[in-house]
Amino acid sequence: FSGYAQLRYHFSPDLYARVTFQKGGVSELADYNSVKGTFFDAVVGWHYRQWSDIFLVYTDQPFNGAQERRILSKISFNY
Repeated sequence: FSGYAQLRYHFSPDLYARVTFQKGGVSELADYNSVKGTFFDAVVGWHYRQWSDIFLVYTDQPFNGAQERRILSKISFNY
């Protein structure tokens, strides 16, 4: 059994949020093989100019038998 849901909301054409939730068993992901548990991922992204973005990410996922929580940020830019 596995359940999956994703919600996206655009505050403006350049600012958005996405929340992903999955519970159950997952097979053949890029970093995992046959993992069971709860996956939660929240992303806020801002497209501040052409080909340039800022992302803030929170992720909560199983890793080595425990839930691993991370907060990440990424800035990409084109000049």
